[in-house]
Amino acid sequence: MGALFRNRSVAPSAAGVARQPYAATAKTKRPTIAVTRTGTDFAAASFAATKKRPTNPACCKDVNLAPPKSRRCRTLGQALPESANTAEIVVVSLASADVRRAGFAARADTCLPWRFFDACTGLAPGMTLDELAVARAKGRAMTGGEIGCYASHWSIWQDMVARGVHQAIVLEDDVVVDWRYLERLAATDLHAQGIDYLRLYAKRPTWSRPVHKDFLQHSRTVVELIGLAYGTQGYAITLAGAKRLVEHCRTVRRPIDDAMDRSWAHGLPNLALFPAPILEATVASDIGAARFQPKMDPAYHSLRQKTWRHVERARMRLLKARRGLGQ
Repeated sequence: MGALFRNRSVAPSAAGVARQPYAATAKTKRPTIAVTRTGTDFAAASFAATKKRPTNPACCKDVNLAPPKSRRCRTLGQALPESANTAEIVVVSLASADVRRAGFAARADTCLPWRFFDACTGLAPGMTLDELAVARAKGRAMTGGEIGCYASHWSIWQDMVARGVHQAIVLEDDVVVDWRYLERLAATDLHAQGIDYLRLYAKRPTWSRPVHKDFLQHSRTVVELIGLAYGTQGYAITLAGAKRLVEHCRTVRRPIDDAMDRSWAHGLPNLALFPAPILEATVASDIGAARFQPKMDPAYHSLRQKTWRHVERARMRLLKARRGLGQ
């Protein structure tokens, strides 16, 4: 069954409704921005510094935004344990992307705490790049933006493993979020329901099958995707899922979304929500358009690589057959 992903998002709150400020905090050595919002207006406010917090991996820093306390979050489903009563919400964003960060903060109408994660601009410690494998898989070299994107997501998983984070929701800074649904999702123990990786968005439809109907909401379904759906705009991941992907993706052989979609290779089911609870805003990509150039590298067109692509398609067809999706 081909699942066509259409996105839904929550409409912004009515203009003129005052909200309590989002207070930005960070280590004393690094100033951060405090944000206040009234209605749909956004105003950047003062610099503040507060008590020390744990740091992220070397290439990535964070900014913590505390939520307003006036509104309660509703939860459904099996809750997370008391030691991790909500999933961590991490927003990947370049440190220099002030406009995108301001836009995301202005749209973040939620009681959930969340933080920015400074996107990496190169390989993170512990990673290696197999340039020949990239050329064979993509017919070109990966762009700097693709490598940075890969390293950013891999670093988040590595940090989850290092700190024993039970569950996280990872978003990119150009998304519009259905926060009411994410509040429920953040309080739900996904691992207890057999879900260790859950896409919140996909860039293109691919083969799918329903796995869990009416998931936390009527007419919202968890589906299993088989094929390349592309994009890392948003997903939920558990500690078990992070451990699996950290090891499988330690060596860079293709863009990170390609690697994550290959469930037949790493064994982690590629699950997704349909309809999607986030929407990708129409903004210029930080990764760049060079990745859409023709596949010119001779390694891509070699007999060995053509054979490998036939094997890859056969593995995908076998997985589809096992799931009862036919050919």
